[in-house]
Amino acid sequence: MSDRSPDSASSPKVTSGGPQFGLLPLGLLVLIWVVALAHYPRLPGFLPTGFLVGGTPSGWGPKGIGFFVLPAMATGAFLLLGIIGRSAIRQPTLGGRAFHGRAALHVGRMISRFLFFMKSALLAFLLNIEFRGIQVAYGARPALGWDSYLVGGILVGYALAGSLILFLGARRWLRWQESQEQEG
Repeated sequence: MSDRSPDSASSPKVTSGGPQFGLLPLGLLVLIWVVALAHYPRLPGFLPTGFLVGGTPSGWGPKGIGFFVLPAMATGAFLLLGIIGRSAIRQPTLGGRAFHGRAALHVGRMISRFLFFMKSALLAFLLNIEFRGIQVAYGARPALGWDSYLVGGILVGYALAGSLILFLGARRWLRWQESQEQEG
């Protein structure tokens, strides 16, 4: 075996530079809060509090503080994925085996990109739900609509596919790392 990494033919030295992932999810989070705060004064006194499978409201409640549950959930998801990302990138592992050196750098990048896309997709979905819920509250539409379920389904499929790609890529780097350890 050679010291060639699994991602290129020569790859002499991997630098840690690259695009910063975080502005899009942060922008979506800010947009969720801006939409909530902008619509709050004009909303009717009662808002949908939940939705049935068909998208029709399952209950109504006073607008009060409950209207901010969705932006608060979005903020919590944003922070939780950030915490998970930082700890996973700091010391990536797979099956109890820690990555180190070049493999740790590449797997950390893969995790970072995966979490960027997951945060962005999740926050875009929550923004969609917020817009649809506001439209239902105003009476502009009777239900959430099929597009909300389509976006949710795409998000689930995306998460599964991304998780599989991340796992396979990390496993490939682990095999490369083990081959380097056997040679050295």
